[in-house]
Amino acid sequence: GVQTVSIFSMAWVPEIQSITANVKEYVSEVHTISTIGVPQPLSEKQTIDFQVIGPKSAVQRISTKADLSGHSVAVDVGFSVDASSNEVQILTLKDATSGSFEIYTGFSLSQGLSHIISSGPLSFDISTEELQMKISHLNSSWLGVSVSHYPIDSNDRRNEWRVTFPPGSGDVDLLQVNANGLFGNEPGFIVKEEVKGSVVEIQTIYLNASSAIAGSFTLVFQGFETKHMVWNSSAIDMKTALEQLPSIGHVSVMRSEIQSESAPHTSVISYSWDVTFISFAGDAPSLLPCCDSTSIGKQQTLFATVTDDAVLHIVETRKGSSIPLSGYFKLFFHNFIPGIHRSDPIPLSATEEEVKKIINKSMPLTSL
Repeated sequence: GVQTVSIFSMAWVPEIQSITANVKEYVSEVHTISTIGVPQPLSEKQTIDFQVIGPKSAVQRISTKADLSGHSVAVDVGFSVDASSNEVQILTLKDATSGSFEIYTGFSLSQGLSHIISSGPLSFDISTEELQMKISHLNSSWLGVSVSHYPIDSNDRRNEWRVTFPPGSGDVDLLQVNANGLFGNEPGFIVKEEVKGSVVEIQTIYLNASSAIAGSFTLVFQGFETKHMVWNSSAIDMKTALEQLPSIGHVSVMRSEIQSESAPHTSVISYSWDVTFISFAGDAPSLLPCCDSTSIGKQQTLFATVTDDAVLHIVETRKGSSIPLSGYFKLFFHNFIPGIHRSDPIPLSATEEEVKKIINKSMPLTSL
């Protein structure tokens, strides 16, 4: 199908128009958004953000029309995916008239051993509420699991349960079912994964020194550096500094205090920060610290006041497991000069200068 949203601007002063489209269809589709400015507008900025949720590809077309004589029109296009998703599994019971089944899960221990946790016998006509409780007891991190029941075929006594695991569960192994206790006309149980769960990246930053710490530091992510942060920065200050980087998106930060003894009856206070990459999909590159006592070729800004051994460590606490966006997009120019002009493919990872170069090449009469 085609979905169209049109905005007509009557303003004569600078304005911002924002459109967010949530794409939830399970088939390929085209979404068209047109923004139209009146003759001789002042500086105008139009923003369109697509959040594609469906598992299939979608084609997005964005166009803008405005009088360009001596004025500027900016079109910002943002593409995003969910950085984390809840695991969903479908349990289908067929042809059972009585008896019971058993759900179990397990995890590996050392030396090739494994630990199996069982729900115990469950009636073939178990209620949704009881099944939800039994599954949540299989793993302490599954508290909050949701189960929905769908009787999909009364003729062959077929039932289906949709199990949605709580956020942060990640890619859950398929639930295992022992159906030997079921009776009927060849009863069976099928478990399939409908949505593969994923989690976002968490990195932990912590300070280490054997005497009191002073000074400041910065963090670098994908080539962009934060402003200087004092050595004991609050969680909100670090969050603000990180989110000002164009490469990181939204984060959450939690700070913890660390006390360690450097000598008898002498303690050193330092801090750690857990940074959760809320909107960054996939395995995030490591944050890079600057500049502690180990820095070479850069001016040191973080100090241990007596021992000069202050070190800023960054470790990956949890690897992001979602699939990041990839690919490219194109720009089409209509009626600015005779004909339709199409840009070269623009990678999603393109820098501002690369986009500018491609547009200038496609529109030789344009100056950006």
